[in-house]
Amino acid sequence: MRLCELERLPTQDDYPDHPAVVLYDSGEFSIELERGVSPDFNTELKKRHILLILNPLGKDYGNLKIYFGHNSEITEFKGRVITPQGKVVKVDKKQLLEVTAFPEFFLYSDTKAKVAAFPEVLVGSIIDYQYTKRYKNPLAWDTWNFQGVLPTVKSIYTLILPRRFFQPDQSGKSDWFKWRYKTYGIEGEPLKGSIPKVAPPGEERYITHTWTARDLPGIELEPFMPPLSQVRARVIFSDGISGTWREIGDKYYELIEKQLRSSGNLSQKVWELTSDTEDKLKRMKSIYYFVRDNIRYVAIHLGRGGYVPHYPRQVFENKYGDCKDVSALLVSMLKGIGIEAHPALICTKDYGFIDTTICSLDPFDHMIVYLPGEDEPIWLDATSKFAPFNFLPWQDREVEAFVVRQDGGSEFVTTPSSDKRENLSKRVFNLSINEEGDLTCKGFLEYGGTRMEEVRSDFTYASREESEKAARRYLNQWCPGATLIDFRLENFDSPEGNVRIRLSFRVENYADDVGVEMVFFPNILNRLESTAPFSEEKREHYLHFYNPYTEIDTLSFLLPNGYQVESYPSAKNLSCKCGLFRSSCHVVGDTLKYHRFLQQEEVYLDPYYYPEIKEFFEAISTADREMVLVRKK
Repeated sequence: MRLCELERLPTQDDYPDHPAVVLYDSGEFSIELERGVSPDFNTELKKRHILLILNPLGKDYGNLKIYFGHNSEITEFKGRVITPQGKVVKVDKKQLLEVTAFPEFFLYSDTKAKVAAFPEVLVGSIIDYQYTKRYKNPLAWDTWNFQGVLPTVKSIYTLILPRRFFQPDQSGKSDWFKWRYKTYGIEGEPLKGSIPKVAPPGEERYITHTWTARDLPGIELEPFMPPLSQVRARVIFSDGISGTWREIGDKYYELIEKQLRSSGNLSQKVWELTSDTEDKLKRMKSIYYFVRDNIRYVAIHLGRGGYVPHYPRQVFENKYGDCKDVSALLVSMLKGIGIEAHPALICTKDYGFIDTTICSLDPFDHMIVYLPGEDEPIWLDATSKFAPFNFLPWQDREVEAFVVRQDGGSEFVTTPSSDKRENLSKRVFNLSINEEGDLTCKGFLEYGGTRMEEVRSDFTYASREESEKAARRYLNQWCPGATLIDFRLENFDSPEGNVRIRLSFRVENYADDVGVEMVFFPNILNRLESTAPFSEEKREHYLHFYNPYTEIDTLSFLLPNGYQVESYPSAKNLSCKCGLFRSSCHVVGDTLKYHRFLQQEEVYLDPYYYPEIKEFFEAISTADREMVLVRKK
């Protein structure tokens, strides 16, 4: 309580919506610098975390995992649990188990984790632990998050730097004036002071910067909210050794230059893939599709210090790798046929954003490949297993990509924007209803863009039996109780272009028969059944619709003999800041034609507009449930 500056411990009444509360969260990040031929860095993070369990759901916080690798180690650890009765149960380093973080992947066997399960974690217990993590890596810099999904009483972060960072050398210059930081979500400047540590009398060898945040609420998770990194209170830093992004690029290129070369059996494979054609585009596609289809993507985020890919030969032989492994392999193979290709670091849309005023590799979470091109650049992400050549998944779209080149050529290039017309779902069906209300249907579903990727994943490598099961799932997703008669896949053998699923099916008693009248939904395939994401009356965070799309439905219902349409849904024409919706019905002879069009934009909207968005989707849901009434003549 003294450490957290509390007069009493909080209770569930203080935080009724949370299973636990963070009483104290501190980090002390220090850098030791030894100068030789080149700077030698020793960095160290000391972390302490104290948490109070408020209800049974909070017991899950009694499990701890700390990652480390070949460039870091856990040198100290101690922890304890204080039960509600005041009993202290200690956990020391001997009880901290070491495990291989990714045992099934040989390339990552040097990445480990320390794990612990704290004993006697009860409602009212306090979990208190601290550890020291040491790095030896010039890229090992830190970012501190003051806020998470749990409320935090006090969070404090201290950065300790050698004073010589800021002192000019014999030439009168100091590279360390390049060091920068930036805070988000906390007020005021940091407290500044100095700590002599081990220093001769009268000499202050270190400068400290301290940031303190208090009484931070837990972040409420909402549908369509921005990534946590954009809404939490935090502080980020430049890497401290580079003043410009070009310098960052040069240093990073030096680290990965060997991993971008092609050699040995890899060169042989490149020749096998490309020797049968002189067409440049065909050769590039052959290499891209080989990497995409044969190198298994391992979604491992190694964090700080995990920026260097494995050698392409290793990745090629083991047939798997993470994003930087896959990208480095692709770059090296393209270079093998004389194609200019560069790795490009990005921060994906679901992870956060890049603040280009702070020079640091820390915010990046993904690597793709950039080919300058004569007219337009080509972008490749071979980790996306169903993305065609020069097509990026939505997470990679319209973000700042840091293209890494040698000799000061690194730069930011914006990836292509998402196209709502490209991300297409189209349904065209002819349907007939008999006098018993049974429905038979025949038509096709067409998918393009990111929607096409999702569908390909269900059908491309499936057997006929598995594909039939997937087709039934798709069908019953829209129309429960439907019986699949036949289906056929179109263009799934080609890696490019839209795909189609041709279907014929029937639905018994689709129309409700009430004597001489029948009623049925004209929207059989694509009703917006749930508006759960918009169930609250107001919201806290911005609305981020980051995957634009277009849906088009064209349905023609042949009515039973002797029946005529008495009423049908009126035409709708709705629009708001995130998109537009149109639907219509009209009768031509003995056929009812229904058309539906929904287009969602990529937008980032203030919560002020939430009522408008909520009303828009609720109106669509209502329109989708309107029915047609037919009567026997």
